[in-house]
Amino acid sequence: MRFLIRVGSLLVASLGACAAPGGQTGTNRAHEARDVLVAELQRQSRITQFPFNVDTAKVEYTMRPSAVVPGLMYQWATFRSSQVSHSALVAVAGALGPRNRLIKGPGDWLGLVDTWRPKDGAEAMNACAEIVQLTLTRNPHNPPTVFVGGGFSRPDLLAADTTAILTRAARPRITQAGRGDEAWHVDLWMINPSLDRVATHYRCAIAGGGPGVPSGVVLTPIDSIMRVGLH
Repeated sequence: MRFLIRVGSLLVASLGACAAPGGQTGTNRAHEARDVLVAELQRQSRITQFPFNVDTAKVEYTMRPSAVVPGLMYQWATFRSSQVSHSALVAVAGALGPRNRLIKGPGDWLGLVDTWRPKDGAEAMNACAEIVQLTLTRNPHNPPTVFVGGGFSRPDLLAADTTAILTRAARPRITQAGRGDEAWHVDLWMINPSLDRVATHYRCAIAGGGPGVPSGVVLTPIDSIMRVGLH
């Protein structure tokens, strides 16, 4: 059986800031993850065009809970060097139960969530949006938002950019084929303003909960909307 969900008034879970749960266990885990995050920042700094040192005292840490997976907590590490002018170095790790993992790609995220799978189209869409933020846009302070149609506004968008998004972007389309293919297929536009573009179109496939379903996430950027005046 094949069915299609067109998202209009669908509630989209926010990827923004929320308070991290308290408790000594969470605090200890956060500190343990910092060594891994700093090592990743140092690795990134060594492979830039102009390598530089990472001052661990100036690394900024941010905690965020997952919007879709219960109990999953992310810790972000960001460092901006005064020696170079390029964008900040960013690393993110996740913790769920006894599992801790540095997240570089969709496969890292899937390995961290273990047996969790989206139970419906809304969870599949929100999981895909979360993976976009963790592995592609990688900004803990200005997360991308799913375009669901209708009016919207963001302080980092010009009026002409908003018009371009409304003209070209489409509402999410979520399908699940069934009959041996229990994966969710999500087609969505994410609003994520940068220096040269304002939105990106992604196709995402994430394993569902059926028996014998292979574990996997496939996330592919297929189109983008450039800032007005840059195309």
